[in-house]
Amino acid sequence: MTRYVIVGNSAGCIGAIEAIRQVDRQGTLTGISEEPYPAYSRPQIGRYLAGEVGLEKTLFRPRTFYDEQRVDLLLGRRVAELNTARRVVALDDGRELPWDKLLLATGGTPIVPSVQGLEQIGYHTFMTLEDVQRLRERAPRMRHVLVIGGGLIGLSAVEALVKLGIQTTVIELAPQILGRALDGIAAGMVQRLLERHGVRILTGCSLAAVETPPHPASEAFATLPEFQATLSNHTALAADTVIMAIGVRPRLELAAQAGLVTNRGIVVDSHMQTSRADVYACGDVAEAYDIIAGGPRLTPIWPNAFLGGRIAGLNMAGEERIYGGGTSMNALHFFGYSLLSAGLVAPEATTGCEIITSQPAPGVYKKVVLQDGCVVGFIFAGEVDRAGIVYHLLKNRICVRGFADKLVQADLGLLSLPPALRAEMLGTQAFTVARVPAGVTPHAL
Repeated sequence: MTRYVIVGNSAGCIGAIEAIRQVDRQGTLTGISEEPYPAYSRPQIGRYLAGEVGLEKTLFRPRTFYDEQRVDLLLGRRVAELNTARRVVALDDGRELPWDKLLLATGGTPIVPSVQGLEQIGYHTFMTLEDVQRLRERAPRMRHVLVIGGGLIGLSAVEALVKLGIQTTVIELAPQILGRALDGIAAGMVQRLLERHGVRILTGCSLAAVETPPHPASEAFATLPEFQATLSNHTALAADTVIMAIGVRPRLELAAQAGLVTNRGIVVDSHMQTSRADVYACGDVAEAYDIIAGGPRLTPIWPNAFLGGRIAGLNMAGEERIYGGGTSMNALHFFGYSLLSAGLVAPEATTGCEIITSQPAPGVYKKVVLQDGCVVGFIFAGEVDRAGIVYHLLKNRICVRGFADKLVQADLGLLSLPPALRAEMLGTQAFTVARVPAGVTPHAL
């Protein structure tokens, strides 16, 4: 009977559990999480802070999930050591758990740069339910919050704070917000939307120092004591709370200690297996194949974590599966305004990419990036319901020469595509469509 152990308890873990139990109903399965909660949806924690959903609505699976899947879930426990020679993980309470197949789904940890005075006043992060619980307790006394970082995590916090009626300022080092997800045009549209809701956004600068308030925060205060923040451009701001949201670093401690091959993340093969036999990795910590980069790359997004966990789980249970690759994909929704982006959205001029754009209506922006006749990136803002068609073309490396201009039109639909491709996307096997294999240009077909 196979002994499975999974370290971590988020999307990748759930994908692996379901895959393992699909193949193996008899093996023992143990999950280990430092957090005290069952798996929850990190994209939902902003709505939880805003009071739009309760705690139960944040859960990724019902609380009965682990019992139904016969998982021994150890919450509030940390793995202190991973011994691949003896095939055991040692917990912080002294217990040792033997394993035959091990999955590392350890995720990431917030990046917090050194800022003068920051440790003295304290700060918050915005990654876990525990982070949000602390902010919920503090929220009634907050008046002005500095959110350091204008990426997806930071802006998720911003929207929740605005809905709570709290003045919010975003500090972003890059020239624009959402620099990894959007180009300048789409980012400008989001920035103007946030500003209309009272958010102040300062780009091209960082938090340089904070001055400790004269009195520590206390429950006796109806509002929190203010501190003085100084930015790198010498701007001074008074605020009472700092949320650090500049990025996430993969948690590589266990992998490094065990001697696994790592780069920016844990390097895995097409089976999601690491450099050690029977040790797998998935999610934010894993460097897996990226269909646009053409090689291993960190893509810390929820769908890739779940799929990577599922592929790992199937292989752990003995059913060989190949991870076909993913890429960066972002679904954004701010104050009722939706955007979708994927792949390469702002290529350098030296890449030789062709860019097609349109703005068919106010508040609507569509952009498709092509390289060698294939879609390698796109942004849909304002109208996102047909973005799935373009993502299918990107993911499957389908040559779009001859109809690329239709991809950004307001009337985009399956009828916009060539008949053979349309038939295939509708599930008909009678037609074949020429695809572009990885590493081969359309000219070679």
